[in-house]
Amino acid sequence: MTSQAGELYVKINTTPGSYYATFENQAVYNNSGVFRFFELTGGHSNLLVRHQVSQQILANVYISVPYNRRVIGEINAYGQFVLIESQPLNYISWYAQQNPFVVQNHPGICPPMTHPIGMMSYQQLSEADYQAFLKHVEDEVFDSGKLATAQNFVKKTRMSAEQIKGIADEFTFDESRLKWAKFAYDYCYNPANYYKLDDSFTFWSNRNALKAYVANK
Repeated sequence: MTSQAGELYVKINTTPGSYYATFENQAVYNNSGVFRFFELTGGHSNLLVRHQVSQQILANVYISVPYNRRVIGEINAYGQFVLIESQPLNYISWYAQQNPFVVQNHPGICPPMTHPIGMMSYQQLSEADYQAFLKHVEDEVFDSGKLATAQNFVKKTRMSAEQIKGIADEFTFDESRLKWAKFAYDYCYNPANYYKLDDSFTFWSNRNALKAYVANK
């Protein structure tokens, strides 16, 4: 029988929130704390799970996923991986094999999409997580710190124009607001509302600069 890629299903026992997990070259973002990875090459790899807003590490463990196996486990309160089950994957041929999206003995659970790192599709930022992140930005004293914090965060999610405006309003200087607004545009899921950022600027020149930037995107 020819080997096929392995699979990993992991549940994080934690409070609700936005989390992301990476394993091999895949990343999964969701609010459920359940992560599924497919087409794994097999062997030992590092599972890293972080809270999307606080960046707190919930788990940083090495897990072995053999070929032709679906490994199922949980991360306990100590950040340790606890194996629940290792299931065989039936392989017929490269075009006819067991459906990897069927979870045996786990009815009603549908796996989220996984994406190779660098080609990710991110979830929209919830209002609760946005408010928590906004507090992080407010805690930065200088515009440079606010900008670095905001830019690093927005790359891992999708924000609304209204949320981006809320961050822009935290900056002291128009120059920082303009840098942030330009940077965040590619991560906005409703760019038609980007006109709402006009009111964030003190000077018309910066408002017009953003309009010109958006028009050329």
